[in-house]
Amino acid sequence: MNKMSGRVLCAIVVSLVACGCGRTSERTAALDPASQSLLYVSPDATNVRRAAEYDGTVSFDVADPYPAGVTIGLLEDAMKAKGWEPTTVDPLTGTERNGTRVWSSTYERSGERLDQWTGVWRRSSGEWVSYFVRFRTREPDVQARVAHVIGILMKARTVERLRAAVAAGPPQN
Repeated sequence: MNKMSGRVLCAIVVSLVACGCGRTSERTAALDPASQSLLYVSPDATNVRRAAEYDGTVSFDVADPYPAGVTIGLLEDAMKAKGWEPTTVDPLTGTERNGTRVWSSTYERSGERLDQWTGVWRRSSGEWVSYFVRFRTREPDVQARVAHVIGILMKARTVERLRAAVAAGPPQN
């Protein structure tokens, strides 16, 4: 698999997780309080949602204009306090990424611009946490004032399964 198709597949998997489109298995049918406690929620968050996707997800909105410096700073401090180490390794491919904390911008078919910050942390136990801070806007010269934050917890066995799926590539028809 070349780098571009790997990135596309990785983006699809992350999008499915972030949108809550992943399947909830019997194993994850109930929220695990221990796993959920590993995920950070900003003190002034609104619309907080927790789900059992993968090994736990959380999403929330926070009034912190682009580039969400306050929210990202609080998030990084909370992750450090919970014993997480920042990493440049992509949890889905196991390869190094450019930079530990990165912003990207894309345009969707709807015409919306999506600005997204991505941060990844891991523990020596094999657990990974990815956070995405997103801003959406239809206006090309306007920055959104409310950030949508998504946190995804993946235990070692989940990361192994996802890496195997990414390595296998898309299904052949």
